[in-house]
Amino acid sequence: MRLELSTMRAAGSASPTGGLMAQWRVGAIVEAIAVRDMSDGQLWLNIGTTRVPARIASGNAAGPSNGERLQLRVLRDHPVLALETIEPTDNESAAVSEALRRFLPRQSSPAPLLANLAWLASHAEDSQQLTRAVTEAVQKLWTALPDAVDLSTPEGLANAVKRSGTFLESTLAQSEPADARQIMGRDLKALLLNLKQTLQRSGANTHTGEQPPGPLPALRGPLAALDAMPASLAAIQLPARQLNELASQADGALARMNAVQLANSEAVSPSTWLIELPLRRDGKPETLRFRFERNSQRESAEQSWTIEASLSLGSSGTVHARVSLYGKRIGVQLHAEPPQLVADLSAKVPLLSAMLSESGLEVDRVVCLHGMPTPDREAPATSLLDVRA
Repeated sequence: MRLELSTMRAAGSASPTGGLMAQWRVGAIVEAIAVRDMSDGQLWLNIGTTRVPARIASGNAAGPSNGERLQLRVLRDHPVLALETIEPTDNESAAVSEALRRFLPRQSSPAPLLANLAWLASHAEDSQQLTRAVTEAVQKLWTALPDAVDLSTPEGLANAVKRSGTFLESTLAQSEPADARQIMGRDLKALLLNLKQTLQRSGANTHTGEQPPGPLPALRGPLAALDAMPASLAAIQLPARQLNELASQADGALARMNAVQLANSEAVSPSTWLIELPLRRDGKPETLRFRFERNSQRESAEQSWTIEASLSLGSSGTVHARVSLYGKRIGVQLHAEPPQLVADLSAKVPLLSAMLSESGLEVDRVVCLHGMPTPDREAPATSLLDVRA
């Protein structure tokens, strides 16, 4: 059932423009209580201390009964706020929903933290203002990021993905206890958690300000790139404020990792993964976003894969790649916005085609198109999780 809020003006004591707005991002999950006006049957939703009028947009025309508790997911936030009801089917679904309510409002783009890690790595005199424990935790996380050169080989890319933090708990569960220390020392999520805990032990406050959220972690919809950010520590002089800034950014980046894992856990097929991979290129941070999907081909023994990748190149623009692989047949679509970037990529198409052919693949086509891919019309691109699939 889908509900729409016809107005954002609250009838209660709290306003949605306050603390609740942080939870009302697209994809967020909130709890509500349905209230029926006895005189005209108008449906209201109590969300926290806020009461807003709602109408049934699709599904059960009767709608929820008076006093019924609902779990709702935000589908879109304009031109009206649209939500869909969630029906938890088991304890695992309830646990995932609860975790999303906890982490999604706190998640933020890792780009600001990565920019500060790079800045501290190149400004040793400034990093000396921080405690030794924090400096060591920062250095461990920064040096653990894969270098762009490492990703140029299949083995290097596979190792980087395994250590991206997305598979930390799964890797630990399948490993011997004696190997746990080594795994924790190179996995990005473990090192990020270590940085957050080190900052908290140093007295840092994680709730010092809003961080840019970036595109929500979603298995469906356009795979938007994560834009690079400037190093905010360069404009902060007081060590205490620097610690708070790092702690807030580390908390947001860690919550985002958890949100990515939760999105992956709700995949209809276990062969779909969303990966966000931070890396170092010439001493500067970047974040490469992947979506892997192994397609079901029951009538054929050959595997079929679709791989998408998105990367922001700063002032040069954004590149989106879509690779379709069926057996040994491959097709590649590159998308970019700036005309110069499109021209540069198009000039490399013959070289890429030749390299793919030399590797033993049958090349269908390699093209570079102007503009980003259009959203998938088959599924709502704004939904973090699609329970109807």
